[in-house]
Parts: sequence; C-alpha cells; structure tokens
Amino acid sequence: MVGPLEAGMMRVHAELDSALHDHQVALLDRDPARARRTFAEFAAKLREHIADEETHILPAYAQLGGDASNSPASQFEVEHRKLLAFVVECEQRLAQLGTAPGDRPILELLDRQSWFKSLMQHHDIREGRVLYRLFSDRLPHADQELILARCVSAR
Repeated sequence: MVGPLEAGMMRVHAELDSALHDHQVALLDRDPARARRTFAEFAAKLREHIADEETHILPAYAQLGGDASNSPASQFEVEHRKLLAFVVECEQRLAQLGTAPGDRPILELLDRQSWFKSLMQHHDIREGRVLYRLFSDRLPHADQELILARCVSAR
C-alpha cells in the first residue's frame, strides 16, 4: 500500500517532469526567454526537493534500515550531486542561448537534456521502488505525514 510520504513525494516527481516538459516545449518553440524562465522554475523546484530529501527523508531512511540495503542514502546523495551539476550546466547553456545563429545550440541542449532525463527517470524509479517504498512498508502513516509536512517541495 502506498503511504502518504510516497504519494506526496512522487507527486513532486511528476510536477518536476511536467516543469521540464514545459521548458523543452519552450526550446522547441525557439523562445529563449521562456526556456530560461521555465528552466529556472524547474531548477528551483528540483533544488527544493533535493534539500527536502537530504534534510528530512534520507536521515529517516537510514534510521529505518535503508543504509543496510543495496541503496544506501549516500547513493541517493551521489545522484543528487549529478542532477545538480547538470542544472548548473544547463543554466550556463541557457544563458548563451540566442547568441549563436541557427538551431544548433537548441538541438545540442535538447541532446544533452536527453541524458539528464534518463538520469531523472532512473532516479525516480529507484526512489519510488526503494526509498519511498521503505517508508510505506515500515513507518506508520502518521509518522510519514509528519515528515511530509516538513517538506517544502510537497506543499
């Protein structure tokens, strides 16, 4: 059974997917200003979500025995660093968008983002099947709701 923490945080993952989609549509529309704005919104939400996970969720995960699994909290943190490094790279590429003629910079950015989307999908699957599943299986709903209430990204 899916618990409230799993449901709430996986909803945030769906919101992140939607925000990245909006950004990529702006790229396809050749609208650099909208692409920068929508990516900034996505990046802010991702940073907020990662902060929530590292502050509130991963410590509780470790206490529940997650570090004894084949997916310790440190593995999620490594993936977070990779995601955040990509965000910085993308922000730099977006700052340059529109300075070079033609569609090549947009196509190169979309190509690079395909790698990022794969990483995000893999990360989402692991969090859904391992991280949040552990809470659903081992922590009473009331305790899950207390953790969820501390998460800014889930509001």
